[in-house]
Amino acid sequence: MDSIIGNVTSTLISKALDVVSLEHKAIANNIANVDTQNYRAVHVDFDTVFSSISDVVYSTDSEALSQAINSLDENNMPTVEELSAKVVLDSEMVKMTENTMRYQALIGFKKGLGALTGIAINGGRG
Repeated sequence: MDSIIGNVTSTLISKALDVVSLEHKAIANNIANVDTQNYRAVHVDFDTVFSSISDVVYSTDSEALSQAINSLDENNMPTVEELSAKVVLDSEMVKMTENTMRYQALIGFKKGLGALTGIAINGGRG
C-alpha cells in the first residue's frame, strides 16, 4: 500500500505541475496581449481539475485511486477557457505571482518526496 500511495502522490504532484504550467502559459499570454484589441483573457482553473478526485484521494481503495490518477491523463487536461473580461494587467500580475508560488510549493513537495524515497532506499541511513 505504501508504494501505491507514494506513486499516487508523485503522480498527483506531477499532474498538478502540468496544470500550473498550463495556467502560467495562459497568464503569460494574457499579459502579452494586454493591449490587443478584442482580446479576451483566458484562464485555467487549477481547483476545478482536482476537485473531481479530492474525495477519492483520501480513500484507501487502491482501485479507486488508480482510476482517479488515470482520469488526469494528458487527454483530460483542462482546456483554456476564454473569459468575457478584458485583460487587466494588475490582476494578471497577481495571478502570475500566485501561480508562481503554487509552482514553487509543488516543486518543494516533489523534492521532499524524492528525499523521502532516498531515505527509504538507504534504509534510514543518511
